[in-house]
Amino acid sequence: MTSNPSRLVPRATTIGLLLIALLVFLNALVSEVNVARLVRNERRVSQTQRVLTTLETVLSTVTQAETAERGFLITDNADYLKTYQQAIDRTETTLENLKTLLGSDPHNL
Repeated sequence: MTSNPSRLVPRATTIGLLLIALLVFLNALVSEVNVARLVRNERRVSQTQRVLTTLETVLSTVTQAETAERGFLITDNADYLKTYQQAIDRTETTLENLKTLLGSDPHNL
């Protein structure tokens, strides 16, 4: 039994189209996985930026408290104590915010 050449062309074309469809499907699947990974990484970067900004705020307010404390010790001026206490209060609030930020990310535990 000999095969008909005109019958082989449609079979080869069908196989080729099925392979192309399979490759398109696999490409879409890989793209979906990569987009999901990109979104997850973007969220992590955003979280890290918020943590870094909060840490910078902590450093700044602690520096303000130290400066006010030094001013009081040098001058015995009670106004410095008010500034010191305000800086301490802001530092405590900022540290609570930092704990919340770090607590929301399981990678930080």
